Amino acid sequence: MAETADEATRLQNQVRREQTRQLLAALERDLQAWLQHRRNQDRNGGGQYIGRHKTQLEALESVLLGALGDVRSELEKLSPDSAVGPFYDRCRDCDRALVWLQRLWDYFRQKFDQRDQEPAGALLRAADEVVWSCYRGVFARAQARRPALAQGPVPLPFVEPDYSPAARPAHNVPPTLHTDVDFLDDYLRILPVPLLQIPPWCVPAPWWLVFVGHEVGHYLIHDLGLVAYFKEGVGTAVAGKDLPKGLVTAWQLWAEEIFADVLSLLTMGHWALWSIVEVEWAAPEAMVRPRSRYPAPVIRLALMGRVAELLGLPAAKGLRGLDLQAIAAADQRAALDWTVLDDVAEFLLAALPDNLGTLAALTAFDTTAFALGGAVSLLSQRLRGAVPYALTAQLDTPRQVTAAAMQAWSEIAALSGASQRQQARDALATNARNDMIAGGEPGTRGDRQPSGHMPQAGSTLAKQLLQRAAEQRATAPAEED
Repeated sequence: MAETADEATRLQNQVRREQTRQLLAALERDLQAWLQHRRNQDRNGGGQYIGRHKTQLEALESVLLGALGDVRSELEKLSPDSAVGPFYDRCRDCDRALVWLQRLWDYFRQKFDQRDQEPAGALLRAADEVVWSCYRGVFARAQARRPALAQGPVPLPFVEPDYSPAARPAHNVPPTLHTDVDFLDDYLRILPVPLLQIPPWCVPAPWWLVFVGHEVGHYLIHDLGLVAYFKEGVGTAVAGKDLPKGLVTAWQLWAEEIFADVLSLLTMGHWALWSIVEVEWAAPEAMVRPRSRYPAPVIRLALMGRVAELLGLPAAKGLRGLDLQAIAAADQRAALDWTVLDDVAEFLLAALPDNLGTLAALTAFDTTAFALGGAVSLLSQRLRGAVPYALTAQLDTPRQVTAAAMQAWSEIAALSGASQRQQARDALATNARNDMIAGGEPGTRGDRQPSGHMPQAGSTLAKQLLQRAAEQRATAPAEED
């Protein structure tokens, strides 16, 4: 018996929907398998789940799987008795939404999955421990003083072929992610997956993870709610010297980077200053040139030196022989900025608002750890194989190992023989990565990290994607021959 027109239409629509169903099912299956793999990898040698990336994975799971569920619902609402053209149009809308969801997942998946690829994997497993070591202790002490304070998600380190380390909020995404869906920038502001970009030159030289202390500072100043306080406080400290208004404004714009520099000193000691000298040392005319987000290098280093002195750290060792005052004195603007260094340094180490104590207290800063014969010095000798110093796995150890690795590198860099330096460098790189990982705080961390579940966010995203797909279809220009 011949098939009727209605039956042919119905069959054609059913086949078309099956095509989208298969695409959706494959994406959902791959996503679930990936989430399970990442959680399986987030375990210690004894198989215990650690929860290093608990918040981020929960967020991606709830958003992506939630969005897939809503796209499926939209697909199943279509009646096979509809006209073929509109039915096909809506299936294509669902296809586009699935492609965009795949693109969003791929953006984050690549950053997680670098941990499965060597040599970057070993560095990122070490970086995970250093980030936790710098972030968690500060927040735990802050919460002890202010129980209502909510901890933010811990930044996820990843390697990016860019020159500088950088704090990268999740919404600060490249154009390739949102070419067709530019609203993702605003949407991702609510996604708790903060990123910490690590340049590739850190992979063979893990002592440069010393910069993690600075980058974590960018997240802590926001998570502790101190952005406005430091901007106002730095401005007040500078205004007391009767500088031109433009200079006061500039110092306020530098406040967040200044906070991050202080955090790096408190977590990595004077080795943070030693490493900043490495990236800021330049010709005198370049060192007096101020920038939009940072003071001129000569002022930045001098301020870190003043703070280091107030903390009892050997600032001169960190400054590596640079005569900063002579460089600043030769430039009118730098000379003016130099006059406020003491006032700003004193403000930076003063008591914080809302019973938070001082930054030194929040980091449990201990000068003796960075002194000759202190923990960092002994760890440095351990890394070079000079002494059999025991490694203790605890919260502060990974950041101390990082500072110790920088100290060890400073000693290796002074060796005169190239082959001797290379041999010592290779051994240090291996030992540093291993000790950063082995020294990480034992036990699970999942219960000390915020939930990433976002039950409504997936539905919101699915609606936005489907709407955008329909809009693009409706406004697409006609193809020219």
